[in-house]
Amino acid sequence: MNKDSFILYASQYELISDFNAEQKASLLDAIYLKANSREVPEMQDTAVRMAFRFIAQVMDNNDASYAEICRKRSEAGKLGNLKRWGKITNVANAKTASQKSQKVASIADTDTDTDTDTDTDTDINKKENISLTGVKEKVSFAPPYMEVVGIWNRTCEALPKVKSLSEARKQHIRARLREMGKTRDEQLDAVADLFLKVAKSEFLNGMNQHGWHASFDWLMQSPNNWRKVMEGNYDNRTEQRPQDSRKLGAGEFIEQGTGRRTYGTGRVTIPDWAPPRPSERYYWNAEQGQWGLQ
Repeated sequence: MNKDSFILYASQYELISDFNAEQKASLLDAIYLKANSREVPEMQDTAVRMAFRFIAQVMDNNDASYAEICRKRSEAGKLGNLKRWGKITNVANAKTASQKSQKVASIADTDTDTDTDTDTDTDINKKENISLTGVKEKVSFAPPYMEVVGIWNRTCEALPKVKSLSEARKQHIRARLREMGKTRDEQLDAVADLFLKVAKSEFLNGMNQHGWHASFDWLMQSPNNWRKVMEGNYDNRTEQRPQDSRKLGAGEFIEQGTGRRTYGTGRVTIPDWAPPRPSERYYWNAEQGQWGLQ
């Protein structure tokens, strides 16, 4: 296949945004080696290796899609030449050529993909595109696994990080993405909005009666959990905590929007039952449930 280009997606930057210059250079070198069908040396850095593996998978899928498009265009061109030069001389040949042409044109209308969680890792999302020859074709994109993980790790900093992707996790991500949108951009925009609501929810971040925290798997395993989050079931209920009922001490304040009682940089949450902060020299000791002297 004579192809002197490849595609990198802007959304893939989420994979490498925390990389240093050396890691980025190593990843870019590996990508160009693969694009030129040259051997890629073993990468010692785990993060770089994982990022390359998923970018390489996208490149392979794009190459396969490009090769299929070239094949279909070649078939359509051959049929066109037969008609143009009168090579189709009888009804039987004309019928056969017509059936072939219809088969090529209808490929884009045949979608055997399912929306269940039992699909394989080779499944790809598909959409229609009209080529220069007027033939409908399938344009495919691989599920953006690493982009989803990157958005989670960057947005939900207080919750457990995702450090690996098992087949089960990929399966759940695929299913949820199909529920969120038809295109790559729609899916990633929905994921970003979802994770932002999770990060803002006090309940999902452990501020509940049992100290329970939401996790990536809890959000992805069920088609109901992410919808409940987006519908506001876990939004903060600030109206249940009137500000005038709490006495504040030195440097304490009520955070706007969340209604949290805090002080200083706002990183520490002070329970409503705690006594006022005696002075600026005191800090809140969560383990002992009292103010401590610095």
